[in-house]
Parts: sequence; structure tokens; C-alpha cells
Amino acid sequence: SALEQKKAEEIKEFGPIDYDAPIETEKKTIGLGTKIGVGVAVVIFGLVFALGDFLPSGSVSPTEEAGVVNKELSEEEKNVLQTRLKKYEETLSISPKDSTALEGAAVTLAELGDYTRAVSLLQDLAKEKPSDPDVFRLLGEVKYELKDYEGSAAAYRVSTMVSKDINFEVLRGLTNALLATKKPDE
Repeated sequence: SALEQKKAEEIKEFGPIDYDAPIETEKKTIGLGTKIGVGVAVVIFGLVFALGDFLPSGSVSPTEEAGVVNKELSEEEKNVLQTRLKKYEETLSISPKDSTALEGAAVTLAELGDYTRAVSLLQDLAKEKPSDPDVFRLLGEVKYELKDYEGSAAAYRVSTMVSKDINFEVLRGLTNALLATKKPDE
């Protein structure tokens, strides 16, 4: 009867395990297209890795890479920046501890390429805003441009300590400064 046959199948399927019985394996076949695809991928990866050793790499030494973007400014841009700088300097002559004017003047001087004056303003600004990581990041960038790599690394370290989160721009600057000082292990 059908009921007895169903019970027999259940016992066979869910019954006691016979460890001595031969294992039935399901035959899975891999198609020809899959085999060809895997073969082509293996050959391509092999060629990439083999030829990668012989091709020139495009790595840039840290002294060639600038922390602050070096670009030639047009006369119009220079005039705009110098006008902005004069306004910040007027504000600083009235109130020398104005952090907004200090920051604006320092950034403008850095954009104009006057890094020595920018460093002195940024150091004053760092005294006014000791918990602002961007001040120390910019100080690190400017000191890097002046080739003061030790000072740059120190400023970047302070920026990482003061910052609440991880800033990859700061870490990249710190790495470049450490590589330039020939101390990449720090």
C-alpha cells in the first residue's frame, strides 16, 4: 500500500545511519565554457604578474610630491589674493589675535607661495587654536614646502593627536615628511 511505502521511504531517509553503506556522490559537471574562461583568466593574471616586474613603475618620491599644490597663478589670481591679504593684514593691525584673520592671512600667504610668513602666522594661530587639527595640517604642509621635514612631521603628528577622527590627508603628509627625513619607520 502507499502508506506503507511512504513509511518505508521515511525510515530509509531519516532512519538510522548505516556507516558501512557506500556513499552516493552527485556528479557535477563543469561546462567547457567555464573551463575555457578559467584558463584564459589564469593566463592573463600570469602575464600581468610576470610582466609587471619588468614594466617601469610610476612611483613618485616624496620630495617631488608637494604637500601644497604648486601652480602658477595668473596675474588676476595674484591680485585677488594680494587684495584679500591686505584686508586680513588690516584686520590684524587692529586686533592681532583675531583667529579668523590669522587663518585667512596664513592660507593666502601659502597660496601666494610666501611660506616663511605663513609659518609665523600659523604658529601664532596654533597658540590661539591649539585644538584645531587643520591649523597643524596646514603648518605641516607649509613646513614641508620650506623643506623643514622634521618640523612638518611634528606638525602633522600634533594634527593627528588633536583630531577626533582619522584624516588621510594628514597621514599622507606625515608619511611624506617621514620619508623625506629618511625615517619611514617612525
